[in-house]
Amino acid sequence: MKFTYVIKIELKCCEKDVWRRVKVPSGISLSVFHDQVICPVMGWARGYHGYAFEDPRDGTIIMLESVMKVQQSSVVECLR
Repeated sequence: MKFTYVIKIELKCCEKDVWRRVKVPSGISLSVFHDQVICPVMGWARGYHGYAFEDPRDGTIIMLESVMKVQQSSVVECLR
């Protein structure tokens, strides 16, 4: 059975609160979520910047391997 989740997207390391609330299907992958949901609702171009996801339950950070090589320390610092 497929579910729909309501997700709040928040940007950290910003002077003002920046957030959006979206509905997404439960089976969406993180790369599709970024490219087809986050980028359009935030007004961003795809593939322009690195990104990471943080699990609020335990602080696990998930990011693409290419982002890890280039921006790991700055992305992780902003998430914390």
